Amino acid sequence: MKKLRELLRPENFNHKWVLSRVDEILKNPIRLRILEILYSRKVATPKEIARELKMRVPAVYYHLDLMRGLVTKTSRGEYAATEKGIGLYKEAIKEEVISKTSVGQINPHLDFINRLFSLKVLLPAGTISVALEFLACYLYGYRPYFFGYGLHVASDPTPIYIYYASNLILLFLIVECFAYVLTRRVGGEPYLAGGIGLSRLPLLLILFPKILGFNFWLTSIVAFAVGPLLSVIALAIFASLSKGIRIELAFIMSFVLLYFDLFVYSLI
Repeated sequence: MKKLRELLRPENFNHKWVLSRVDEILKNPIRLRILEILYSRKVATPKEIARELKMRVPAVYYHLDLMRGLVTKTSRGEYAATEKGIGLYKEAIKEEVISKTSVGQINPHLDFINRLFSLKVLLPAGTISVALEFLACYLYGYRPYFFGYGLHVASDPTPIYIYYASNLILLFLIVECFAYVLTRRVGGEPYLAGGIGLSRLPLLLILFPKILGFNFWLTSIVAFAVGPLLSVIALAIFASLSKGIRIELAFIMSFVLLYFDLFVYSLI
């Protein structure tokens, strides 16, 4: 206990420590579950936590006592996660996403995702991806959808850049609202913006046959199949990592947006 309190002192708490000590501090999964409850609800009483976990209240108090520094008691007798607790929970969830989900199973082949998930890399890469896509749309007369493109007819008075900006903003707001409904928290918006920008890059495969002058029908079919699929996967991964939502839910959201996109495209 003394060692735990020493580790939780502010000067000893940093992200490197979080990554190396997650198992040590949260070796009992109940404590991670308590952090999850406090992260999603913001505050909860021990009785509410006990009811959620189907445990006795004294047992909850026992775990809360061990989690000093990660949780704090409010003046109303409720408990809330501290900034340390929130950081620990997010890192634990990120580790779970990488190691235990279907994404984790192919993680050795997707190690570049971890390197990309830095604002110094993510924002420039996302900006370049958006610039390339907009340039392709402008030069070849296409307006974007969430996961595809439609021809921009000359009689349409709305400029392509309006369609493009509206599409990106709407996509960002949908993901942001979806994450807020699940977590009841905000944060990670710069990471999400960069991730959305970078997830647009695979969609350029759809335009490659036209850009390169390939008229073979099989080439177009493959491009239309592979481009949106890669974009859906990228969007789900970046949404999960930036907003702290479960990767399964992020994939469900992305595929729902894909089917919605196909429905809208079929009506136009």
